[in-house]
Amino acid sequence: MLTRVWGLFGSISRRCTLCMSTITTQANPRQCMRMVGLAIALCWWTTPAHATEKLTVKSTKPLWEFGAGLFNVNYEDYIGSSQRRSLFIPRPFFIYRGEKFYIDRGRVGSQIDTNSSIDIDLSIGGYVPVNSASNVSRRGMPNLGLVLSPGISLIYNVARNEHKSIYFSMPVQYAVELKSGDLNTLDFIANPRFTYIRRRAHHSGIYLTWSLSGGVYWQGEKYNQFYYGVEPRYALPNRPAYQAQGGYSGSHFNFNFNYYTANKWLFTLGGRYINMEKSVFDDSPLLDQSYSLISYFSVVYIFAESIRKGYELPNQD
Repeated sequence: MLTRVWGLFGSISRRCTLCMSTITTQANPRQCMRMVGLAIALCWWTTPAHATEKLTVKSTKPLWEFGAGLFNVNYEDYIGSSQRRSLFIPRPFFIYRGEKFYIDRGRVGSQIDTNSSIDIDLSIGGYVPVNSASNVSRRGMPNLGLVLSPGISLIYNVARNEHKSIYFSMPVQYAVELKSGDLNTLDFIANPRFTYIRRRAHHSGIYLTWSLSGGVYWQGEKYNQFYYGVEPRYALPNRPAYQAQGGYSGSHFNFNFNYYTANKWLFTLGGRYINMEKSVFDDSPLLDQSYSLISYFSVVYIFAESIRKGYELPNQD
């Protein structure tokens, strides 16, 4: 039996670096998914294997927590743009860890049965508005409004114990644009992916979790046209007219790390890498680069929590 090692961050980092470099040079979505699966399998193989019969287990963390803090994200104007922004915003924080129902940082979900391997998850994503006048590639084109993408995800829990989880999820979202009080419907976004979560609680009240995930994007034609299409009236010599298609829209690799301190502070660090080589819009004149890198960091102070302990669902970190 393998020795239990928590200090495997160096090992995991090296594996992540290998996976990232491979994804960068191999854009084929099947190869990407193989690499992600290999990385997750290596993580599982090097960590303890104390399986539990029940997928929902009692947590060392409270049933609910309230807090507030600050969130920073560093991102491109739009995925594939060469121009970057940094945004600081307040971060309200609420988590509810029920046995079958949970609320977790923008996600609301339910486990069908405490012995079931299937969960249902509701969430909302989005992207910030783009001022075309300040973006070299889009100059002279209309501004892009705030994009929101609510959706539902079916989650299958592949493996689970109190220290770690592997699950496959199939989120399907529908994007809409909010601009000048108008609602513009866009298209569907599908993002099948695998996720590995590792947890460790310490008797002093410190709690660590980190997760790796990877998958592919499959986006509708209208959504891709919104970001990467160029209507003939906005065409220039260095920006020809372009009609985007729907279909494979890139592969991605995500990392997230949470550190709960004993005195109620929560630190979160994470990032997302997207490779768009061989995507259906990789020849768009608005695609400045074939990759995207988004990083984020937040600090939250938890000022209220329940005495009663909650539950750990397989897809919670």
